[in-house]
Amino acid sequence: GAKAKRDGGDGGAGRRRRPHVLYWGDSSTVRGLRVAVCNASDVATPRCFAPPRDDYAALWLRVRADGAFFDSHLVEAAAAPMRLRDGNYLMLYNSARVVGPSERPHYALEYNVGWVVLDGAAPTRIVARSAAPILSPRTPWERHGLVPRVVFTEGWQRAPPP
Repeated sequence: GAKAKRDGGDGGAGRRRRPHVLYWGDSSTVRGLRVAVCNASDVATPRCFAPPRDDYAALWLRVRADGAFFDSHLVEAAAAPMRLRDGNYLMLYNSARVVGPSERPHYALEYNVGWVVLDGAAPTRIVARSAAPILSPRTPWERHGLVPRVVFTEGWQRAPPP
């Protein structure tokens, strides 16, 4: 008999295959993040990823040009997006802005966490973006130390229902 094909990320045989979406990079070398959309068979191949470019127009999530924003110096990929009840996705991202001298010589940044809502049907389309950070350094251990004024996320999980 015929064997069902399994596609990593499709939830098993018999379901519609969904592409894999990768949000990657940080803006320490370019001014934003990139996005790649691949089929499961392409995900480990070079053709899945666009070649690195310094072209600002090719970036998916850009740093904001206005220095007053919390993400005006750097944006970088953080935790994987999480599906919302309305079918869209919530994605967190790490960011930085220049705020002035600190206790660390030659260090003037403050790291924060921002968010974007992604279209559930087209997860490369940004529906909304935070105007202010949802997490900023406030406590003494976030404001002082080896690297002062830093909070960031690398992962998260949905809280269990009450």
